[in-house]
Amino acid sequence: MRTTLTSLFVIITFVANAQFSLQPQVGLENSKTNVKINNLQSFAPLGIQFAPRLALKMDYKFKHTHGPFIAVATSSPVVAVNFTDPQNASNNFYTTKQNLQLRFEGGYQLATKPIYFSKPTTVIVTRTMYGYNYSGNRCGSSSEKVSSDHPGCTHSCQRSCTRTTVKSTTFRKQNLGWFMKIVPTAGIALIPTIKDQVQIKEGAGMNSQTNYQYKAGAWNTAFTTGAGFEFGNNKRSKFVININYLKGIGNMGTRTVENVSNAKSVTTSFKSSASSWNINVGIPISFNKQSSTPVSPCMKSYYQGKCGQYHSSQQ
Repeated sequence: MRTTLTSLFVIITFVANAQFSLQPQVGLENSKTNVKINNLQSFAPLGIQFAPRLALKMDYKFKHTHGPFIAVATSSPVVAVNFTDPQNASNNFYTTKQNLQLRFEGGYQLATKPIYFSKPTTVIVTRTMYGYNYSGNRCGSSSEKVSSDHPGCTHSCQRSCTRTTVKSTTFRKQNLGWFMKIVPTAGIALIPTIKDQVQIKEGAGMNSQTNYQYKAGAWNTAFTTGAGFEFGNNKRSKFVININYLKGIGNMGTRTVENVSNAKSVTTSFKSSASSWNINVGIPISFNKQSSTPVSPCMKSYYQGKCGQYHSSQQ
């Protein structure tokens, strides 16, 4: 039971000091897809591809330093390699344009302490503290009754209070101006809509050819890592420059195509690899809550039980 309460207290403390933010991003992604047929040397059908990148990142930081993140982003299209002779596909092929894909990302990030571009300056910090002093007795004339034991004492009185202000001034050094934080990240990317990598379209007629299409770089799971360079001014973040790397790891196994050549059945194997780099600029939008200080009441009513003894009727 004690362990459960301790764990609950730790979770509540972390959540109370957490910060939720959104980060729209816009940038550019370059990717490279290689294809290997049988045991031949791999080749890149399109070389290096460039594609626009749009993303929305949502993160949840504990104490403004570390925490999980999720994101939705566009992803470079796969490379569709078309051919009619699988054995000679590396020399006789053409590619068709594919659409941008949508991927989901999730992982963890850690932010360093701010690195300021200017030296600390001396600032004057003034703190104002408020207090309440109760003073004076004021009796209501309409309900005034004289006690037989203690003449002159009343049964209904009210005590008022006045607010006092105390100010203190201190001098301390503080970092102001522009700063930078480095935010390393690591996570996983998913594309749940990937279809089969090999498509076969049989030709019609006696002399028609069978057309094949191999979708290279069609990963459905990838490893991502990178770093963000967060810039801000006067302790407020302004923009983030993100540089990320991605490596496809899921759905990247070997695919085979069987066809008949010279009256013999021939099997051709296809395998691909995909990786990409992207750079983008994000604008962080914070949703952390601001705490408010409750205001204490200034007036309290009192009633008099005996002369000289007062009791509070309002807490």
